[in-house]
Parts: sequence; structure tokens; C-alpha cells
Amino acid sequence: MLPLAVTAHVLYRKTVENYPIFHSGNDAQIHDMLKNLYIEYLSHAKCSCTFLNSMLVMFWAMLLRFHENDIESILTKDSTGNSVTEILNYLNRHYQSVTLREAAKHFGYSTSHFSTLIRESTGRTFLQIIRDIKLNQACHALRETSLSNLAICELVGYESPEHFMRTLKNIWNDFR
Repeated sequence: MLPLAVTAHVLYRKTVENYPIFHSGNDAQIHDMLKNLYIEYLSHAKCSCTFLNSMLVMFWAMLLRFHENDIESILTKDSTGNSVTEILNYLNRHYQSVTLREAAKHFGYSTSHFSTLIRESTGRTFLQIIRDIKLNQACHALRETSLSNLAICELVGYESPEHFMRTLKNIWNDFR
């Protein structure tokens, strides 16, 4: 979901000392995976390199699956102490009705500065982020519930069912 934008920023931008921090707490699966990675690394057994590569892929997948909302980057902090992760989490919680102006005010920014901060940090505009959250929630509701399209439209914060369906259709066409 959205913090993946932060992860992509951290992983693919060429900067010095750029790394993600996952606040996984006491997640036993994560701890076990780290322990197993370390044991495999020390074992130097046959095919150890292949095992390590596969285990690392699984480790990343687990972190992203179970802790995507707990990602932080040392580069996502700004001078006011706000982090892009906090902002994205706020947008995830208030996506149905939040406006750029309201979100900027909540974090103590001017609207234009907040818009620039979002764009530079994620590579996406505020409206793209909100649209993506709404569509992710709508897709989840379509898969997991028996709600009508109109009910889902209202649930995710679209005022117009026509606009909702047109947005879904445009996104669908982009994937084909």
C-alpha cells in the first residue's frame, strides 16, 4: 500500500545512508526468520548462497506484508520532525474525505509546501495517493464483501458513482 512508496524511495534512490526501518515489535515470525538467516549464513553448507537469497526474498516479503505501515526512513524526516510515513498513515486513515488543505494544516505546512513535500518524497501527487488508497480499498471491498458498487463507492469516499466507475475503468485499461 502507500508506505511502499516510501520503501521504493528508500530502496531505489541513489543516496548515501539510505535505509528503511521496520518497526516490527516482537513479531516472532520476523525474529525467527532473522535467526534462521544468521544460522544459514554461518553454516556455509552446500547451496547456502541460494538458500540465503531465497530466505532474504521471503524476509522482505514478510516485512512488507505484515509491517508495511511500520516503515520509516532516516531520509523521510523533515525539519519539523514529521515523517512521510506519518503523513501517509494519516492519509490512509482519512482518505475518504481529506483534502490537501486539511492535511497540510494538520501537519503545519502551507498547502503548496505540503504538496511539494508529498511529490518529492513519494514521486506521486496528493490526488494520486488518495485515488490509489480509495481504489485499493474499493478492490478489497469488491473481493471481500457482497456490497453493491454504489455502497462501495460511498464507503471509499467517492461522491459520484459515475466518477468512481470511470476511474476504475481507466485504471483497468492502464493495466491491460
